[in-house]
Amino acid sequence: MGKMRKVQPEGFIAKRVEKVRKALGEAKVFGRGDGDGFLVTNFVDVSWLTGFEGDDSYVLLTPPPHERVVLLSDSRYEEQIGREAPWLEAVIGPSKAMLDRVYTQARRLGIRKLAVQTESVTMKLQAGLEEKFREKRWKVKLTGVTDLLVKLRHIKDSHEIADRKSTRLNSSHANISYA
Repeated sequence: MGKMRKVQPEGFIAKRVEKVRKALGEAKVFGRGDGDGFLVTNFVDVSWLTGFEGDDSYVLLTPPPHERVVLLSDSRYEEQIGREAPWLEAVIGPSKAMLDRVYTQARRLGIRKLAVQTESVTMKLQAGLEEKFREKRWKVKLTGVTDLLVKLRHIKDSHEIADRKSTRLNSSHANISYA
């Protein structure tokens, strides 16, 4: 099952999570809290939101008052998650059972309306989610959110700006020669 860690996220990560929750509320994706969830499936967005750089993972985000951030991944990334994002509640399982993890966590968290990223959820994944919820008799309304995280990522935070400056500084000192 999930490993709940007692470590707090780095400040810039916590601010990102809060920005996403606020944007979802303003977009009326998150209502009063109970029963709402947002499934982040784009790997770039998962990384930006959590600090975890691995692939093949999703994040399930819930609004206040519960405010959960659950990383769904597989055993290949367990150690990496512990290093890069020790604050996350991580639910690890077999790589081929992601739909089962999404269903199990949605049910555990009482999610009845699940927003998904339209730019990264394929028709196959959407159909798989719908079928899994129907098969398990858990009524969930899937709804789409388009480019919300993309728009938030376009506005760079202080951590990203400092990281870019450091990268530029390091690359300007590189001694590269080509044969």
